Amino acid sequence: MKEKFPKNYTLLLSGPPGVGKFEYCLDLVSYYLQKDENVIYITTEQSPNDIKARTKKIGPTLEEYESRKLIFIDCFSWSVGEKYEGSFSIDNPANLNEISISLDKAVKKLGKPVRIFFDSISPLFLHNAQSAMSKFFQVLSSRVKSDYGFILYTLQDGVHEPQLVNTLVYLVDGFIQMEFGEGERLERKLRVHHLRGIPSDPSWMRFEIKNGFKLLE
Repeated sequence: MKEKFPKNYTLLLSGPPGVGKFEYCLDLVSYYLQKDENVIYITTEQSPNDIKARTKKIGPTLEEYESRKLIFIDCFSWSVGEKYEGSFSIDNPANLNEISISLDKAVKKLGKPVRIFFDSISPLFLHNAQSAMSKFFQVLSSRVKSDYGFILYTLQDGVHEPQLVNTLVYLVDGFIQMEFGEGERLERKLRVHHLRGIPSDPSWMRFEIKNGFKLLE
């Protein structure tokens, strides 16, 4: 599917914690960097150092691309009293405008178009009213699609009201769901709910994350 996503497109990826959303994002990040595309990674649940350490265990090395083709916007390190040097740091997640300004600066530094990964938007709902977040999501999605390029948001499943999720799904071009399958063995599954303008199969597909993200036959 990563070959099908247009450069001007908005995508939402939902699933429970630990199911493989991060690995899926990383697989796309690695693919686009190797295709010489620009990538911005907005992180709210782990530090850039943690992300780079995890990537070393499953394949791609991000250091060689950082600053040149890859920029982090760090919305996490403030919560543990740290600051990641070499990226745009957000020290107040309640200031959504600060995130927008940092994103604009990162886009200008790398150049357009860019592939943006917002992993994840769920923690921001702890610091902002739902109405403010919905507006932020709508404005950012429109700005990205019309001017910046591509964005993929991740969303933690089971922690948001269904009405909110439906609103977010309505505002994006595509929606992908992940879940843990029931049974004797723990299985990870993915399905494409919809991809506007892109033919897709809505069937559930199994995948694994032993050495990165991999769809199974």
